[in-house]
Amino acid sequence: MSAILRVKQQESLSRKRPVDLRARLLRYQSCLLFTVVLVVTLVHHFCFPHPKVALIYDSVHYLQTCRTITEFFISLFHGCFDPNRLFDPSVSAQLLLDGPTFPLIYALPFAMFQHVPEYTDWRVLIIGQSILHGLSACLVASISLKIIEHRLTSLTAGLVWGLYPTAIIASGLFLTETTAVFLALLFTWSILDSPANLLKRLMAGLTAGLLIMLKPALIPATIASILVFCFHATKRRFTLLL
Repeated sequence: MSAILRVKQQESLSRKRPVDLRARLLRYQSCLLFTVVLVVTLVHHFCFPHPKVALIYDSVHYLQTCRTITEFFISLFHGCFDPNRLFDPSVSAQLLLDGPTFPLIYALPFAMFQHVPEYTDWRVLIIGQSILHGLSACLVASISLKIIEHRLTSLTAGLVWGLYPTAIIASGLFLTETTAVFLALLFTWSILDSPANLLKRLMAGLTAGLLIMLKPALIPATIASILVFCFHATKRRFTLLL
């Protein structure tokens, strides 16, 4: 009896090993890809002589909105709730113009460190944008792996996006493009696995909402993606029933 149990345990372990090995390799690949892209991006931003244009065009307005939200959260942390900080007509107009998503993503870390962002914090903002760009490269590789199931090709796809010069330059600006790309990729990554994972379904819904508030122009594309996914999921269930 013990010999039979031992054989069954060995069989179960042999089945788990390939899955565990694949998951471990995927983690190592993602960490390596993220590190390479982040280092290259930061070297470009801080080591090469080029104009520092982190806060140009709409970036200054985004920073002001980020300051307002940060001050509101810091007041909450200190138990001094002041609704006028957010519900003042001028502040409401500011939030409607910029949208809450992009300033909120940066306001939360600043509020955690009890620091209201200033113009001199442009380096911190660029590091944050560079981190999102590195995560986007990892998401491109992960999505490619799910679709084509070829590790080297998926890694190449992630590197191509991570080292794409225009994307690197865009991550040096405090604008919404880098964050929008990250949320769109996170939405795609979540929705691919959502039929079998409740957490992925919740994440897909959350990222879809954030993406729509960040870039209203992407509302048709987001709705179309959800409808296509629902159609294929329903078709798959109907096929299994037959």
